Amino acid sequence: MGSDEIWIWNGAGRISLQLGGAGPHPIPDMVRVLGAGASNGELLQALVPAGVWQRTLPADAVGLASCLVSPGFDFADFTLGPPF
Repeated sequence: MGSDEIWIWNGAGRISLQLGGAGPHPIPDMVRVLGAGASNGELLQALVPAGVWQRTLPADAVGLASCLVSPGFDFADFTLGPPF
């Protein structure tokens, strides 16, 4: 089943969220950057649809985000995949 996630940037540095497709294995895809720089394409929030692989990428500064999950998080839907 899975759940959609909404990532919300709360401040400090930028956070890069990379999506990896919905297949059986992650494939590097779109990167969404959470931050205050709307003029640079940064977003205050981003949606990760249910069933889509995701990871955060290392940054040069500390960033803070919240993550809302709907319907609620269930470990039965969680898979820790290989690096991509």
